Amino acid sequence: MKAKEVKKSKVRQFIEYSLMGTVYPAVFAVPAFYDEIKNPYDLLHILSMCLAFGVVTSVIILCRGGFSNSQKTQPNKNQVEECSKWKDKMRTEAEEIRREEKMSLREWIEKMESDGKYLIATKDELEFRENDIAYLQNQNEPFCGKEQEFYESGKIMEETHFDRGKARYYTAWFEDGEKQEEIYLKEGERHGSYTYWNENGQKREEGIFKEGKANGICIMYDEKGRNMLETFWRDDKEVFDSP
Repeated sequence: MKAKEVKKSKVRQFIEYSLMGTVYPAVFAVPAFYDEIKNPYDLLHILSMCLAFGVVTSVIILCRGGFSNSQKTQPNKNQVEECSKWKDKMRTEAEEIRREEKMSLREWIEKMESDGKYLIATKDELEFRENDIAYLQNQNEPFCGKEQEFYESGKIMEETHFDRGKARYYTAWFEDGEKQEEIYLKEGERHGSYTYWNENGQKREEGIFKEGKANGICIMYDEKGRNMLETFWRDDKEVFDSP
């Protein structure tokens, strides 16, 4: 299962815009000055000018809020207060969701284990049939339990918990044992919280999904685990100025 990142960082946007602003002029500049290029230094000079153009263009775009044709209006005091309250509500709801999810998952596993219905399988032992429901091979009951995949070293790489054949919770680890991803699901679809980590063990990103769409707060962290950027989402669309 591949992680779905909600938000591009400003650094990534800067790099992308700079590359676009460099490549497009270069496509026209190099053929236009082809006859004047006598050595690699001439070519490097042309490309450096294109790069400078790309960087300046990227800075201008980011300062203006990206590629947007809409006219931004200054929010009034009431709008700012309402937006602030909504953001606080999203932060609180995210914490409650994470807390309830962990409790619910633990209680579900304990109940399934006590009933003898919680199984453990490897990826090769499962097969997906109609409606993407997982079954153990040669079994007619939808799979309930956890499916695991390992690195060649024998360390755990991925683990997915299934409830009646549908994925409910997914975890991945780096080979050194540090957690890489944690994603909650409903009926096999992203639903609830998710968290990504860097290889150094610090959080990289966390947020909330509802029925496969980003809904609520998304927090980006730097390499030291410090809160770097908060964005707010509704139905897979980022909410900028107001809820």
